[in-house]
Amino acid sequence: MTSTGTEIGALPVSVTVLAADEAAARISGEYFYHMERRGPNSETHDPALQEQLLSRYAKLTTLPFPSEIDR
Repeated sequence: MTSTGTEIGALPVSVTVLAADEAAARISGEYFYHMERRGPNSETHDPALQEQLLSRYAKLTTLPFPSEIDR
């Protein structure tokens, strides 16, 4: 029902607030771009790329992440 724009650092951020009785307010876990539902980047479903990302995080933070084998 209410839409506002703001900035966090140098990034413009759009926030939309919906009243709980609206059907759109019951949508959860979805991505939206200009009020239209979008799917995530297809690369997010690539296990090899996910492992590569976790490996980079582990090197940057010096914290180990569980590998596919450990799960």
